[in-house]
Amino acid sequence: MKNLVKLCLVVFSTTLFFSCEDDEKNQITDTVNAPWVYFDSIDSPVIDVTNIEGSSFEAKLVAPFDNVASYEIFVNYNLAEDADENRILFPLRTITDFPADLSITAADLAAALGVTVPDLGPGDQFDFFVEITGNDGTVFNGLDETQFLGDINNPGLQQALVYTTFISCPFTVEEAVGTYTITNDVWGYEASGSDGQFEVIAGPGPNEITMVNPFEHVNPATGEQDYNVVISVDPNSGIATIARQEAWHCDNFGCPYGQGFIETRGTGFLFACTGTLTITARASVGIGGWSPAAFVANKN
Repeated sequence: MKNLVKLCLVVFSTTLFFSCEDDEKNQITDTVNAPWVYFDSIDSPVIDVTNIEGSSFEAKLVAPFDNVASYEIFVNYNLAEDADENRILFPLRTITDFPADLSITAADLAAALGVTVPDLGPGDQFDFFVEITGNDGTVFNGLDETQFLGDINNPGLQQALVYTTFISCPFTVEEAVGTYTITNDVWGYEASGSDGQFEVIAGPGPNEITMVNPFEHVNPATGEQDYNVVISVDPNSGIATIARQEAWHCDNFGCPYGQGFIETRGTGFLFACTGTLTITARASVGIGGWSPAAFVANKN
């Protein structure tokens, strides 16, 4: 994220006057810079299973206000939870100097988890949650969704507090095709009556697959369920991309906004070897869209 966003703690002073005021008497009286860290770039988003010893998740971290005492990374392995459904986290690394080149290898992850590299496999998911401590003792925690003026879910603020990598596997169309079940669909597309299952077929082009009407919406223009979604997949990394396209229609919900679209906003992956499709996508209609969120489906 190239543009720096200043996070402000705003204190207003209100005074009642019965005469004209100078503009300067109604100004913000105090501004502080939050201990914020962001990705300047993500140079390698996954660990390559074909070179598991020599590849890594790589990114450049920036603390724009030079006020971060520590950036502590914890890792969760394959969505593991305890008996109370809390994510099981393992300490991974603490960074105190910025800017920083972040490199996380399979060996780093195995050491944090108390396993060996051969115990890790294609499609393994690693979610990183970060706790940032400022020089003044202020703490921001990636697990706390009540911070940053009430909403940490803004992708620009959250990007280096909660992020994910995988051990990739080479993409083959033959492994990718089949029946999938939606396991996470935050907008509830299937509210029209879908059972959450859809077919994935090959094409239309090389390194492309098609989700066949995954949300089971009727197209008012044809009267058919024909909202297919084409996904392009990098054959080496498994990175999946959805170009903006029609995928649903508001008539199926009874809302007045008409045609619905879906597109990738962020990183998506299709791991054919494990039958896992996970994409951060944005839903939109003609008047605007909703914040990007995860869409996840697993092959049956």
